[in-house]
Amino acid sequence: LIEFPNFSSFRYVYFTAKQWYNGDGVFINVFSQLHHNRFTGVPIGGIGSGSIGTDFRGAFNAFSLIPGIKEQWVGNIKANQFILTVMSEDGSTCIYQSLLSVADFHDSSLSEWRSNFDPKDVRYRGLFPRAWREFRIPDLDLILICEQDSSLPVGNFHWTAINNSKKNYSVALTFTFRNGTGNPKWDREGECSGSELGIAVTTRFQSLSSQSHTTKFCLVWHMPVARFGAKSRPYRRWYTRFVGTDDNAVEKLVEIAMTSADRWRTEIEKWQAPVVEDESLPAWYRSALFNETYYVVDGASVWFDYDPSWTEMEPEMSPLTAAHLQKFGRFGYMECDQLSRGDSKQAVCLKSGKTMDMKTISRIPHDMGPPLVGEPWAKTNAYILHDTADWRDLNLKFVLSCWRDYRMIVEPLCDSEEAKKILEYSYTRCEIIVRNALREWDCDDDGMIENSGTADQTYDMWTMSGTSAYCGSLWLAALYCISCMAEKLGETKSQQYFIDLLEKAKQAFEKKLWNGRYFNFDESQSNSGLIMADQLCGIWAQTMTGDDCLLSEAQIMSTLETIYSHNVKMFASGNMGPVNGMHESGKIDLSSIQSEEVWTGTAYSLASFMIAKAVYEKKYYRAIGYMRPLAVWAMQHALEIEASK
Repeated sequence: LIEFPNFSSFRYVYFTAKQWYNGDGVFINVFSQLHHNRFTGVPIGGIGSGSIGTDFRGAFNAFSLIPGIKEQWVGNIKANQFILTVMSEDGSTCIYQSLLSVADFHDSSLSEWRSNFDPKDVRYRGLFPRAWREFRIPDLDLILICEQDSSLPVGNFHWTAINNSKKNYSVALTFTFRNGTGNPKWDREGECSGSELGIAVTTRFQSLSSQSHTTKFCLVWHMPVARFGAKSRPYRRWYTRFVGTDDNAVEKLVEIAMTSADRWRTEIEKWQAPVVEDESLPAWYRSALFNETYYVVDGASVWFDYDPSWTEMEPEMSPLTAAHLQKFGRFGYMECDQLSRGDSKQAVCLKSGKTMDMKTISRIPHDMGPPLVGEPWAKTNAYILHDTADWRDLNLKFVLSCWRDYRMIVEPLCDSEEAKKILEYSYTRCEIIVRNALREWDCDDDGMIENSGTADQTYDMWTMSGTSAYCGSLWLAALYCISCMAEKLGETKSQQYFIDLLEKAKQAFEKKLWNGRYFNFDESQSNSGLIMADQLCGIWAQTMTGDDCLLSEAQIMSTLETIYSHNVKMFASGNMGPVNGMHESGKIDLSSIQSEEVWTGTAYSLASFMIAKAVYEKKYYRAIGYMRPLAVWAMQHALEIEASK
């Protein structure tokens, strides 16, 4: 609430109370902030089929089985457990029994379930989508290793017991799991149950001296049909295309998981090998590249099979989008369709108090909407702190994304006719965005857009006035991309118009912001000497597509050197990545909460830019912080480009 001065604090409190009263969620809940869990392990689950989080010490938590909802508040559940029992060879005497876990459990139930392991005897390794836990029992000279793998809505657990002793043991492994999210609160209408449903499966085997034994467990959840808060229509999850929606699909999932485990392992190892086996890369990077990818499963993602009724219920859906959804299902929605969608329902901007449309026509939505309220692609923009229709960067990044996707996906993989159709579809919408931006945001007719002095971009607590380096670089890149689209489509008149506009805008950008070493944060005198880590965001994005740089090499190199020497090296002794805002004096910018943060995505993006420009050969720095960790793949993309030269 510190960042919501004056009446905006009261507006936020009133809005939050109203949302809670109606049973809806809030887009930012400052009353129940999420805290980083340093014990988080590799989750289990498939893309869009739900996921279950893990504690690498041996526990399950943080369910994401309800579409779009991540239950971060769910702690370690003691009933979800592996239990080891070691008996004498003839099974007459219990020698050792323990939970295969050293995690913390706050649940007072199952008080007799205890762990007898010393944490120093437990090891963990995660490399998404696989993970390994190793439990050592020195007194018995026994080692148990669990290899965890996941793809569909299943979790495979491949256990290996290694007996290094001179004795034979009778070993039992038990897997217990309670019915979690998805269990009805009432067994019968009007009758509340005082117990929970759980299940346990046990396997027994002889662990012979100096030998190993393997056994497998498989956890499956089958939630074939999903609904959102409004419950207006059902959606079939994508995996049901292969196993169906009936109850017997569970058996099919188990069969697929058990019989495919070895093939999955081989294919995953083949995919990861070029990076994992590259000793020239630092160990943390080889880990982060894959482990940051957890988000595609654990980020409350949804993936639905196509339903012909969608075209009737969403008349604005184009035939091209319908064909796309029929082929690939509904995973990432087409923002091109959202551009023409409007929602005139009025909302109050929590920051300014002004009324605004929930979704403005010819603007990209900020988000896919609150899943507790309704279908995300039908009700967008849960975020109402600011009117995102005024955000400079949001719409321009869409233009960059369209060109990137065409260059890196459509052009290499589609035939010329299909590629042209896709590009035409994107171009007409991108042209609307660019022309609207020029008309509404270029206040002095110099071809360069200006910020309004409010938080009118993603750094929504960090205000920019006049032309800013961050939004200005995105504008230059957007003009370049739209001119390239026009060239590909033979729109020569429009191409020349955008080329001329780009040259004009570039001159204004350099004249207003270039100070000889880097680009000023914005035009305001109060921000003089402020170095923004993300100041060349647009130039970075355009460079990653393999296009020529819009600025001179000298300007880019000098800017990156300055960011490295100040935002990186002067912050936390260079060990935590680039702080978003740093003054030339070496003081962190404290004008907003975001200027003093380190954003993971910004750090990875900046690192990939430095790799592409060979600023610091063989030097890598690790960033821990906030936002968009999947951007680590930009570093890999830059490394692959360099390797191909």
